[in-house]
Amino acid sequence: MPFTSSLVASGQALGYVAHASVPTVTMPRLKALVTGKAPAFIDILKNFNSAALDEDANLVSLLAASGKRIVFYGDDTWLKLFPETFKRSDGTSGFYTRDTVEVDNNVTRHLKEELDPTMQNEKSGDWDALVLHYLGLDHVGHLRGPRSPLMREKLEEMDGVVQLVVDSVRAQDARRMENDSSARPSLILLCSDHGMSEVGNHGGATLEESSALLMFMRGDGEPMRSSEDISYKQKRSQVDLVPTISSLFGLPIPLYSSGLLLEDVVKMA
Repeated sequence: MPFTSSLVASGQALGYVAHASVPTVTMPRLKALVTGKAPAFIDILKNFNSAALDEDANLVSLLAASGKRIVFYGDDTWLKLFPETFKRSDGTSGFYTRDTVEVDNNVTRHLKEELDPTMQNEKSGDWDALVLHYLGLDHVGHLRGPRSPLMREKLEEMDGVVQLVVDSVRAQDARRMENDSSARPSLILLCSDHGMSEVGNHGGATLEESSALLMFMRGDGEPMRSSEDISYKQKRSQVDLVPTISSLFGLPIPLYSSGLLLEDVVKMA
């Protein structure tokens, strides 16, 4: 992913290898990403029949309670965990693992409206948080493994999506900040819920399965660190995302969060 890698190499993004605790499957990891709480093994069974999250101490509910308008596209696990929370949404089932194309096209097709660089489309200005959950990489892993030619093609596609999002948000931020001198830059967060093994599976505690991505960028294109600091590389816990986002948005940290603040992100964002 040359574009995505260049963001970290140039200092425009802060990237972390984020440890995801077991079980490394989608629903438990999503719960951990929004609550900061380690999942229970019973969540493996719930992964196949997700129900609404039965607690308000999570980032999504706290954002909504603070008046933030949230739009979502992608894995419908989010819609099961947070029913009637999103201003707009379009979900796709993650259990049709043979589909590596439409699951992602169903997300990307919305970006032209939601991320209109000119902000002429009414949908591009009526939300505060946009959540996109792509499934194709996970499905390719299950079908062909992480080293297949199909994975290379999917990574190239995702790199293009990252560039589309970054370029569009930067254009939107430039327009907003030109019209309002008090406007703050957007935060762009790129993350994964888990990794995958050498055969493309996940759920266990191997290094490959438990290594996830956390990557932060400013919407105005300002650097997140010095480009001369080429040695920057940190390993943190995935749940460190929770207190960090809470601090940036002025939200209370969820009660049972065990994560630690990513100070570099807060300082530079």
